[in-house]
Amino acid sequence: MSTTPNTNETIQQRRERILQAQAARQRAREEEIARQEAEFAAEMERIEAEEQAAREAEEKRKAEEQRVAEEKRKAEEKRIAEERRMEEQRRHEKEKSVAEEKKKLELLAEEKRKEEQRLNEAKRREEEAAAEAEDNYERSTAYTRLVEENKKEKERAARELERRRKSISKPPHPAVQVLVPTTIPRRKTFKSKAIISDESDDEVVEQPREVMPRGAKRKRTIKMNAKGGDNLDPDVEKGDDATLHPDPSQPRSPFDATTDTGM
Repeated sequence: MSTTPNTNETIQQRRERILQAQAARQRAREEEIARQEAEFAAEMERIEAEEQAAREAEEKRKAEEQRVAEEKRKAEEKRIAEERRMEEQRRHEKEKSVAEEKKKLELLAEEKRKEEQRLNEAKRREEEAAAEAEDNYERSTAYTRLVEENKKEKERAARELERRRKSISKPPHPAVQVLVPTTIPRRKTFKSKAIISDESDDEVVEQPREVMPRGAKRKRTIKMNAKGGDNLDPDVEKGDDATLHPDPSQPRSPFDATTDTGM
């Protein structure tokens, strides 16, 4: 009987121990769960913090990249603007150089044209001077030739006159009645003043009329007699070598044949 209460106490104590153990295990479990939840929350907070830091770092990186890109863009725009300005300056300098070179070429062309004009003018003057000198030489030569020809013609006329005087002074043949003319015909030297005009000057040069060559025959003027006929020999053709006679019945003089033969 004495063991029963003890037994009952023992069961009660065991139950309490069991309950205490269960409560301890429950607390331990709850604490573990709380610890795990705290760890999870801490992990989540860490993850969120890392993600936030990552997002911030990404944003910062993007902002930096954007800033760098903006700086690069601005630098590129500045470089392009500088290149355009330099290109415009080079183009302006090139246009200015081309304009100056063109002006120099125009001046050189103008100087060359003036030099060519001066040379052409000098050449024209030289040609005109040469032509004038040649023309003067030709005129001088023609005048000299005219003087020489007139001199020769006078000498030839003097010789012809002398020859005719000698031939007339010869005694005629006894069988031929000679009629000595009262005047001795003289061969005239015909001259004519031909004006040779030159465009460069108005000098007038005397040119001789063409002189009959020696031995040529000249026609004589036929004179009419009182009876209305001519005084030429009927046997002689008119204009060939006609000889004047006071009477057609008189015989011809042997000297009349050489009167106008030009010998």
